[in-house]
Amino acid sequence: MPSVSELRRMIYESQTSDWKFIDAPPEYVYKPEPDLRLEEKDYGEDVRLHNENSFYEPWLDNFHHEQDVFQRRFWLYWGSSRIDYVDVLWIDEGRCELPLPVRTPSESPPEGPEDYEEIYISSFDAAVGRAMSGGDFDHYLNVGNIEIRDENGV
Repeated sequence: MPSVSELRRMIYESQTSDWKFIDAPPEYVYKPEPDLRLEEKDYGEDVRLHNENSFYEPWLDNFHHEQDVFQRRFWLYWGSSRIDYVDVLWIDEGRCELPLPVRTPSESPPEGPEDYEEIYISSFDAAVGRAMSGGDFDHYLNVGNIEIRDENGV
């Protein structure tokens, strides 16, 4: 079995076209190595029906349907082994799966998108978002004023 860092490197170096979406349960399979996949936790329950999965912060006002955002957890698997997880936000009626960014508000509490010093995701999270959202992912990063940073590598 590859190490966790090797699995993360595979995802980081992948292209959007390397991933196949399977609808039930929602999962993304890495075509070059089908043992590697991202699978939604708690599949079977529509996350949109549960208030505890609703997610809102003022930085989301940059997006369409900002009041219709849900947090979902996807597990990273190699074969049957659960390796890691990524929390993602279901944005713009599911057109984007955005890994939950690091947010640093400049105002407390923030009242709008301009009240954040920084909002960013790692390069690894960006690779996950591209795998899950396809070619429009970078558009959503731009709309949300979200940066990509490498602080700890992949």
